[in-house]
Amino acid sequence: MTATLLQSDPPADRLRASLHSVLDAAMRQTGAEAGAICLIDVEANELRFVEGIGLDPASTLRPGMRLPLHTTLVGRAALRADPLIVDDLTALHGYSSDLAERLPGIRALLWLPLRTRDQVIGVLGLGDSRPGYFRDEPLAGLAGLASQAALAIENASLYEAAERRLAQLSSMYQVAQALSASIDMQPVIEAIVRVATEHSSFPIAALALLQPRTLLVDFVASVNMPESFRASLTGFPINAPPLRGSVLNLVMSTKGPAIVQDVSAEMAPGPGRQAMLEAGLQASVCVPLVAKGRFEGALFVYDTRPRPDAVNELPLLTALADQAAVAIANARLYEEMEESLRQTRALQRLTSAVAGSLDLHETLEHALNAATQLFGADRAAIYMLNAEAGEISPVAAHGLSPEYLQAVRARYERPSEEPPPDPPADYRYIADATTDPRMGPLREVAAREGFRSMLFVTLRYRGEQRGIFVLYHDEVRTYSETEIGLVRTFGEQAAIAIEHARLFEESRRLAVVDERNRLARELHDSVTQSLFSMSLIAKALPELLDRDTGRARERIDRLSDLANGALAEMRSLIFELRPAALEQEGLVSAIAKYAAAFESREGVSVRLQVERERRLPLDQEEALFRITQEALNNVSKHAQATAVTIELSFDDGCTTLRVRDNGVGFEPAAQPAGRRGFGMTSMRERATLAGATLHVQSARGAGTEISVTLPCAGVRPGGER
Repeated sequence: MTATLLQSDPPADRLRASLHSVLDAAMRQTGAEAGAICLIDVEANELRFVEGIGLDPASTLRPGMRLPLHTTLVGRAALRADPLIVDDLTALHGYSSDLAERLPGIRALLWLPLRTRDQVIGVLGLGDSRPGYFRDEPLAGLAGLASQAALAIENASLYEAAERRLAQLSSMYQVAQALSASIDMQPVIEAIVRVATEHSSFPIAALALLQPRTLLVDFVASVNMPESFRASLTGFPINAPPLRGSVLNLVMSTKGPAIVQDVSAEMAPGPGRQAMLEAGLQASVCVPLVAKGRFEGALFVYDTRPRPDAVNELPLLTALADQAAVAIANARLYEEMEESLRQTRALQRLTSAVAGSLDLHETLEHALNAATQLFGADRAAIYMLNAEAGEISPVAAHGLSPEYLQAVRARYERPSEEPPPDPPADYRYIADATTDPRMGPLREVAAREGFRSMLFVTLRYRGEQRGIFVLYHDEVRTYSETEIGLVRTFGEQAAIAIEHARLFEESRRLAVVDERNRLARELHDSVTQSLFSMSLIAKALPELLDRDTGRARERIDRLSDLANGALAEMRSLIFELRPAALEQEGLVSAIAKYAAAFESREGVSVRLQVERERRLPLDQEEALFRITQEALNNVSKHAQATAVTIELSFDDGCTTLRVRDNGVGFEPAAQPAGRRGFGMTSMRERATLAGATLHVQSARGAGTEISVTLPCAGVRPGGER
């Protein structure tokens, strides 16, 4: 009962008014000069001075002042449960300066117990400056007054308690409204901390959250908390030394409330105890925020004095903690859904960009950029696996030093006392690379590098392990199951893109080899043959000049023809390697010059038609030129044509190239995919690389038309490239 009476300090208005009325009535009935009421706090083992009338202004008694229950005169009077009269206070054996300061000018005292339901809830004291003033006072009448006073105090206290409970429920309703009105947890958290101080007897409150990814503890809202104390515990990992032995550490491990009535007496020495004492905090209650079995954080209240009654606040604080846990769980669920959706969309965009590139270096860069964006990694690297040699080599990295990359390479190249671990079958997570034994000798290198958490993801192509994708975080970072799944999906996409880019690089290398072989055949079939013939004629000329001058002149003319032909062949081959006119004069001029050389060499009529000429980016111009070259090369080899028409049309939306001959034609559908000529394959690859589409139309006896359509997104006004 008395614990309920003393919820507010000083007592609320209605209770104080009742106490004042009781004192006033007792003083009128006895004629006493002063009066006071103290209520018992059994749990705290003390009395609390709550109301006084007529006391000397110099008195040290103040509302809310606490007095020991067993060692003071008024405390002993309360414990006796009987009226106590003191004729002359100054004549008492235990009279002291403290008592004189509390009751200056008072000589005679009368203490009446306030009893209700056979329980003493406090004492009513009357004082007077005249010694022996209460000696002849009829105590029976005063006892009745004391009983009525106790009843009035109890009724007022019950009313105040009901009002307090109503206010608490109203505040809880407001918190619930805030909870249902928004998914933003910060307003809800701030409201909960405010309610904790407004409706409990603790003056200081704070709420700490455990960040699920970093495992750091942050105080996200507080009221009246000393800034030095708040700063001393914010931003630490859950296992950091400042949190060891702390109340928060205990609550995290038990997921139950923790009460410290007296920090000095109950807490073991450690950083947590020291921080509280340095901030002047003597008592605390900590209630965990638990949602679906997962620890989310904790609600704290503190006091600057010991609190033996702290357990009385648990119902309110537990209700507030439950509300906070719901708010945090809902907000984090929404954040996780939003993050998952954002990551999925970003994954779609970025994997499209990765898959859209056929350049291996560009693909690796895309993959690294995508990983750091999607998963907030501070660093990233791709290592390719050589299964036969048992080696892993870095092929691309962001944010990692050459020293670290060389250390990784060396660990897999050379045998050591600590053999390297097998590559992960799927994925592997390392919380702290500087301490994890699986890192072996790389622990020290990782510490110098400055990263902590790592996530390894295997790159597989058609079930075969090709490499490892590694994400690095400078702080400890955990991954949810959803994020792990997303990382694995990204790894699969990246592996496909990297393999396609590698195959394309290989095809380009083979294409270069094939092109060199073709040029070698051309040199052998034309220029080399001509040079050999010229050599034979030159050796025979001296003898012919002596025997037959006419035939010698014929051989000299033939030698001149062979030399001119060889020169034309060489110019044609050099033009194929790198047409200078293409870069200097543009696509139309380069095609015109090549067509003229082709016409002269092959005896096939070539007509060039151009509409709305303009320059394109050089890579697009070279692609169209090479396709034209290959188309004319096919005409000379297979078409048996007498005329070729080349059309170039530069429209606003696209550029179109057509090469049409009047040759024998063929049936495209009848050509098996594996038996198509190198020339047709080369044209298709060049068109794909340039972002163009290539179509072939032909029929036996109807000639052949090659058409290429190229989007003009890269066109720049004024012929600029």
